[in-house]
Amino acid sequence: MNRLSFEHGRQRLVSFLHAGQPYLHRFDRICSDTVIVLLLTALAACVAVWSVGSGKVSPQFYQSEFAPAVAMGCGDRATAPGPALNGAVTDFLFLKRQTLSCEEVPAALLTRPQDMFQKASRYLIGSVGLMWKLTGINWGAVRYVDAVLYALSAAFVYGLFRLAAGRLIAVLGVVLLIFSKFQLYNLPHLRDYSKAPFIFAALLAFGLMARYPLARKRLWPLSGAVGAVLGLGIGFRMDMLLFVPMFPVVLLAFLPGGFRRNIPAKAGALASFACAFLLLGWPILRAMGGGGNMFHVIVLGLTKPFDAALGIVPSIYTFGYKYNDSYVWELINSFAHRVLGAKHVFPLATAGYDQAGLHYYLAIAKNFPADLFTRFLSALLLVLSFALGKYPLLAHLMPKLALAILAGLAFVRTRLAVFAYLMIFFLCGYPSLQFQERHFFHLQIISLWILAIGLNAILLIGSRSISNAFTGKPVLSRMIPPDATKRAFAAGVFLLAAVLVPGATLSILRSWQQPHARTFLEKYEQLPVMLPGLQRTVDQDGTVYLRAPAPLEAPRKPDQGAVFPLDTKYWLLKFDSRQCAHEDVRITTHYDANSQFADMSMTIPISLDHGVTSFYTSTLSYTGKTTWGQVFAGFSLSPDDAACLEGVYEVEDLEKVGLLPDITFHEDWKNEKLYQRSKVISENFWP
Repeated sequence: MNRLSFEHGRQRLVSFLHAGQPYLHRFDRICSDTVIVLLLTALAACVAVWSVGSGKVSPQFYQSEFAPAVAMGCGDRATAPGPALNGAVTDFLFLKRQTLSCEEVPAALLTRPQDMFQKASRYLIGSVGLMWKLTGINWGAVRYVDAVLYALSAAFVYGLFRLAAGRLIAVLGVVLLIFSKFQLYNLPHLRDYSKAPFIFAALLAFGLMARYPLARKRLWPLSGAVGAVLGLGIGFRMDMLLFVPMFPVVLLAFLPGGFRRNIPAKAGALASFACAFLLLGWPILRAMGGGGNMFHVIVLGLTKPFDAALGIVPSIYTFGYKYNDSYVWELINSFAHRVLGAKHVFPLATAGYDQAGLHYYLAIAKNFPADLFTRFLSALLLVLSFALGKYPLLAHLMPKLALAILAGLAFVRTRLAVFAYLMIFFLCGYPSLQFQERHFFHLQIISLWILAIGLNAILLIGSRSISNAFTGKPVLSRMIPPDATKRAFAAGVFLLAAVLVPGATLSILRSWQQPHARTFLEKYEQLPVMLPGLQRTVDQDGTVYLRAPAPLEAPRKPDQGAVFPLDTKYWLLKFDSRQCAHEDVRITTHYDANSQFADMSMTIPISLDHGVTSFYTSTLSYTGKTTWGQVFAGFSLSPDDAACLEGVYEVEDLEKVGLLPDITFHEDWKNEKLYQRSKVISENFWP
């Protein structure tokens, strides 16, 4: 009896250990990954403190707006009398001193109202305030906030790499990112870098949702965590709003099992996400209810300086030559006054200004959709390649390599390949809205992540081939699935669609835009013009000036109680290349500005063709008594360029004109391509 009991107990113990073996293996994996994450976060934090503290990059994150952080850091210890922003606080905020004693901070600062920027960035500013509570008020301590963000980025990036590859490749990818010059250069710019860990966390959650079948007990908390990350993230950088609509798309379209499966679980996940997002994000959204300058930023991204960055070959028109907040603010307010009937100028960060900016952007999108898609595709290809800038050949091949690797993923799991493609398409394309490195540096991970998938596949195939060779099995044994033909067909369809759908969309948009733009631009040639009251003078060096005789008066309408302080002029300058031997001329617009920031003086190159070239351009004069005030003073040309000038005219009745693009009409302009092209696209895929 005792022997039977002992044998029965032994068998139960063996069965228990055997049944628990998968859980022990999982526990070992979790422990290993946890140790790796802790080591990587420690490395990232140390590198961040060293890099930011070295002072090689001067931090720029609107430090002058961090008065609430000073108030939070001092709290009740702020006892100095006087106004909220006394000399000591002002000097500190404008970087004239590096430290500040709480005894120098006025008590009035604790109750000082916050402006729109401070309300919208309350979590960013609050994180610095919390650090200053621990360290005292000094700019040097901000590097510890950078270190926390950098460490979090390393942890989430490791998770992203583990979705695609094994531990060794994941560690290598994270280390490359930690020491990347792109990351380290942007790290000191706290406001710009702060979005990175939130984006990485959101992408990791999306990847987990798409790859693994999650029960409600895991899906709902994960959804709530995503909502909390995005709600908290918008208080650091409003870019996180772009990721909010991505959650329901991933939830409904890419969870294992398809769209119709587990509808109640998905509804609960959506509710969990929404509650967590609003709980943390509502204070920011409420503060931004007055306006968030979103379309101001987007319109800035359409100006000519970004054409070169995106590899854009312009057409005969452009939507602004200058990357300047004052310039775009006046463009949008001019449009609001002339087209929407606004009776007063809208300040930045107001609901009225956002509405005007939306209408202005929609007017461009309605008439020039191919240009916007061209810019999107250019950004997509450039972002995919920029992380490999040290290796030009690999950078050039990266878009094609990405397609090949994703096609291989489609052979294994088509759903995951489609998910990865759409995520990459969106993430790499949206920086076209304003194509600056500070807006897409964090997307360096995408190229590395794609390469990690490819490298992991190569190592997996290689290890299995070697294993089969040593065991005497066929090298490709168990590596080619029974339904390989079906999978290969799915991968081929995926690859064709990935290339042809964007290409066909671009071709269709260009085919529509060409005749539409011709009709649209013809209206400008037919606008009535008059001779302006510009005075022609010649300087000692021969420079020809066409001066406005006096500051231009803002127009007054009978139904307006006050003068609209923004005066818009639209000019026609005619050049005859037969009167000079030039293929192009340069004309400079001059302004009398209240500050250097508001000075919109610029030199514009104009290409001439055989015969008469008509060039249309706008000037804006804001007579408000602010630092943004400036008045158009006239044009100037060199003596040689002035010889080409046939006449200058002013367009009448601008209330009938919507957009005021700069247009260069050659005599045969109707035969030119009336859409933007991209050298980046033509070099990679489509002409």
